[in-house]
Parts: sequence; structure tokens; C-alpha cells
Amino acid sequence: MVCKGKCEDYKFHRQYSAVVYADGGKRCTSCTIFIDWAGLFCPCCGHKLRLSSRNKHKTRINVA
Repeated sequence: MVCKGKCEDYKFHRQYSAVVYADGGKRCTSCTIFIDWAGLFCPCCGHKLRLSSRNKHKTRINVA
């Protein structure tokens, strides 16, 4: 599972949101890039994509 450079064609471009996973981005840990891809595996290296963050802390919303 080696990066072949094809993932650059599917690079995920964030606009304003800091939450990449909520916007539909997926991360390939082998290629170390966020991509916009419908499948579960990276089109470049075949590594399984991460669909959610490793950080399990939830942000609290203060309701007045």
C-alpha cells in the first residue's frame, strides 16, 4: 500500500468549515491527505479511509 499520487486528483478542498468529516471529507492515513471520494478505500493506494475523527471529545454548545 504505497501512495501513487492519484489521490491528488481527489483532494478535499475545505471552504469555511473546520469540521472536515462533517463536510464529507475522508482521510487516507497512508497518503496523509483528505480526499473527496464516495468509496471506503483510497483510489490511490487501496488503504481503508477514515470516516470520523479519532478525537472523541464533543464540543459543548451553550444554550442561553
